[in-house]
Amino acid sequence: MKLLIQGPVKSGKTTLTQKIIRANRLKIFGIKTKKTATGITIGYVKNGKLVEWRKCADNVFGKMIPIKEAFDSFGSEIILRLIKTKNEKTAYLVDEIGFVELVSEKYCDLLIKLLSKKKKVIAVIKDKENPLINRIKKIKGYRRIYITPANRDSIL
Repeated sequence: MKLLIQGPVKSGKTTLTQKIIRANRLKIFGIKTKKTATGITIGYVKNGKLVEWRKCADNVFGKMIPIKEAFDSFGSEIILRLIKTKNEKTAYLVDEIGFVELVSEKYCDLLIKLLSKKKKVIAVIKDKENPLINRIKKIKGYRRIYITPANRDSIL
């Protein structure tokens, strides 16, 4: 199972992801980003729980300014942990890939390696075009799901 979930803001991407995880009783490891009032955090998900996180972007007058060091060090470290995980029962979650990651070429390259290598992956991407999202869309073997407020009830 390799899923690539895309859709506009508030369309239900994360809700769909959670339902897929529950329905398939998946053991989840991965990366989760979350928008906060002060910026964006990146976190390490282990056995379905967020166990470590760091701020990866600052909110400066409504504009998110990425923190390169957070992706070069902490973010890349998370991906390397995930790549090294050998458990076949593990599914990998990357929620949500957008634009702030572009600040780190190292992080982007490792993310592509992770998404290309693992057999069970759920990746959530923003409904935007950028070089990273375009690279991800070219990886073979993914079932692409485009979710919108209009179709989410039939998907969920």
